Amino acid sequence: MSWRDDLQDAAFRGVKFDVLNTQDSMARDHEDHEYPFIDGADILDLGRKARNFRLSAFLWGDRYKRQLDALIQALDTPGAGELIHPIYGSIPRAHCIEYQIQHEAEGPDSCNVELVFLESTTGTRLHGPAHPEQLGDRLFDHITGLTERASDLFDQVMAPVHNNMRYLAKGKAALSGMLNTLTLMRGELAGVISQGIDYLNYPRAFVHDLQSILDVRTGGIGDLLDLKFPGVINLGRSGRASGRRDSSGGNGSPGNPAYSARQSASRRQNEGYLPGTATTAAVLSQGVSATTLLSAWGDSIAVVHQLTALPAALVQRDITAPVPMPVDASLADVRDLSVLCQVMAAGELAGLATAILSDEVQPDQLSPDDVTRIVNTVRAAILTAIAEVRAQYQPSTQRISEDSEPVGLLWRDVVSQLKHIALELQTLAIIVMNRRPPLTRRTVTTSTTNLHLLAHEWYGDYRRAAELARLNPWLRDPNAIKTGDILNAYTR
Repeated sequence: MSWRDDLQDAAFRGVKFDVLNTQDSMARDHEDHEYPFIDGADILDLGRKARNFRLSAFLWGDRYKRQLDALIQALDTPGAGELIHPIYGSIPRAHCIEYQIQHEAEGPDSCNVELVFLESTTGTRLHGPAHPEQLGDRLFDHITGLTERASDLFDQVMAPVHNNMRYLAKGKAALSGMLNTLTLMRGELAGVISQGIDYLNYPRAFVHDLQSILDVRTGGIGDLLDLKFPGVINLGRSGRASGRRDSSGGNGSPGNPAYSARQSASRRQNEGYLPGTATTAAVLSQGVSATTLLSAWGDSIAVVHQLTALPAALVQRDITAPVPMPVDASLADVRDLSVLCQVMAAGELAGLATAILSDEVQPDQLSPDDVTRIVNTVRAAILTAIAEVRAQYQPSTQRISEDSEPVGLLWRDVVSQLKHIALELQTLAIIVMNRRPPLTRRTVTTSTTNLHLLAHEWYGDYRRAAELARLNPWLRDPNAIKTGDILNAYTR
């Protein structure tokens, strides 16, 4: 997203004008304390001065003189007025302290006006609320940071296991649990994990391979989002994802660790969501239907639930382990692995939710209840992960000076990152829902009708019938709506 996509029509006191360029300056007042024979000075910050906005306006056309007169009248009016800055938007109180008008012989019916404004408000900010795309980028960075912090923690937790013979039994159980987790989660996927690595000695390699498997297993959502970009994904029978966006925030490039795994993974896992070879114009402009996207979301939830249940199920022999588990293995032996799986599951769901909500058009296909349900699912997973991390590693805080590994410090970074992700995901959802008009309930006053006619009557656009259908999923027959029925609808 660039600033050109977000430009606004410049105006002062309601008089609009075109802008060729802007130059905005901000300065801070300060007091300098200098001392004899001492280099430098102590600077006392006294606060920011009034912001200075310089705009080069251009008026042209047959009506330029009338527009110029209206602008001069607005500029000459005493007191502060609202300035609409093309980049920053509304500045409620601005004083025009200087303006210059320039006419040129070679430019008839046009003129340049140099404007200088000072903002007459204290404590304001220029930037408005972040856009979903911006918040999405920041969230993806936090999720990547969560994986790194979880890797650091798991690496330090496993250090005593492979360095001390006292933990030999725990090490055997943990290694078998890691191998079984990768094998069962991978299924029939080929080329996803590293070969010949001792995960007990290199725990980070295990985290990396598990993340690669999760990215492939939950890749259906990324494929659906990419359908709006022709040529990004091949919909043929033997097509493979080529350079598509990483649903967990990475780029589809050879430098991405999950790229090679995705390139070699079988596409049969996700073909059930994809349409035929001809992508419809509706998908390209509006995204896929909410039903299809929520189906992929439900399957992704099932994948992470499978992951979080695996360590305990392996120890309790609830499932058959491809790699034999030690006979005397206990839940305590795989407790660290279980906590790691909870954290990675929460991060994976957060990445998928961020990809959906930060998409340009896809949130418009979801109802407010759908958005709320997605966010609540992720926040519940994050809350579970935080509780698991605290329960397992908080006692280590009391032994910081005794332990050779800084587990008592590292677990706090994981919890802090999870908190940031939960808060920013909730903020992203609020921004997405606030982009829409307020939701209300409207009573049908006409005789038996249908959603298309209601959309035309209420909004003047019959194509918003699909929107009414999403807001009223309880409707049995959208073509038999009777007088007196109360429907959810947007106010405008």
